[in-house]
Amino acid sequence: GPGASVPHARTGWALRCAQPASRALMSKSFHRELYRQLIEAVYRRWNDEKVGDVPRLMDKYKGQEDDIYDKIVRKYVFCHGKKHWLPLIEIMYKRFNPSKLEELGRLLEKYLDSEAALYRALCDKYIHTLTADDVPLQADAWATVSKKKDKKKRAKAAVDDCSHSSSDSASGCASSAGGAAA
Repeated sequence: GPGASVPHARTGWALRCAQPASRALMSKSFHRELYRQLIEAVYRRWNDEKVGDVPRLMDKYKGQEDDIYDKIVRKYVFCHGKKHWLPLIEIMYKRFNPSKLEELGRLLEKYLDSEAALYRALCDKYIHTLTADDVPLQADAWATVSKKKDKKKRAKAAVDDCSHSSSDSASGCASSAGGAAA
């Protein structure tokens, strides 16, 4: 009848449109949870005191999780050197488009000084494709780095209480970036 969708085998458009509402809600809550994990990982690495603020942020910015994550990752990660943000980009390509890893050097040249925009584009393109049935996305790109860094910090503090900042220091980075919500 009028308004009926015609199935299109190539795109699966009719199938996507026919998703039950409960499945769509599950998808939204799944993606909210994924962004919560990503935000918490950034805060655990760069501003541990803010981890407790994540539930409030998730409530305040419901439906805008991708935007708030982008602001947070720009504020805390992309203001640092390449070794800090590169794992985020590598995780996305390893998971969703491994063939691009061979071109990563060329892609980074193309997006020089716009790496945060590249990462946002990757998140926008791929995160919404994940479902609860998929292998989970690695949310914490710095899990092993953080543990090593903490161990080194404790060892250094035991040797001397000198307050020299290292290249891994987060000092100044977040405060130099805008964004009251993050």
